[in-house]
Amino acid sequence: MADEGIPAEVVEVVGRTGSRGEATQVLCRVIDGYEKGRIKKRNVKGNVKKGDILLLMNPETEAKDIKARRWILMQCTFCGKEIPKGTGVLYAKKDGTTSIFCSSKCKINVLEKKFKAHKTKWTNKYHIEKERHLKKK
Repeated sequence: MADEGIPAEVVEVVGRTGSRGEATQVLCRVIDGYEKGRIKKRNVKGNVKKGDILLLMNPETEAKDIKARRWILMQCTFCGKEIPKGTGVLYAKKDGTTSIFCSSKCKINVLEKKFKAHKTKWTNKYHIEKERHLKKK
């Protein structure tokens, strides 16, 4: 029996995993062997659905949990506006510092006009600085 593998029934399909989503993570209940009745988390390549029978070649190992992907929002270096993923301009200076801009307006104000964000009225940083100044009084 050990040469053929140990049978296990798919109890639940957890989700897709792998760098391109080529594997499916499943919870399966071991049907036979010394771990009979235990629920194992395994990665399966190919189509699989609840109720399918798998042959586990190495029943001792378990798959790692699927990590949730985080949707990262960045902030504009100049105005402080949130920039959705896939938009904006990332500018790298020769000294290694990076700046992220939501629009060409912000980029021009920093790099060409040398404006300061806390002195430019339409930026979030200006309003934060203004509130901080009013609280001091």
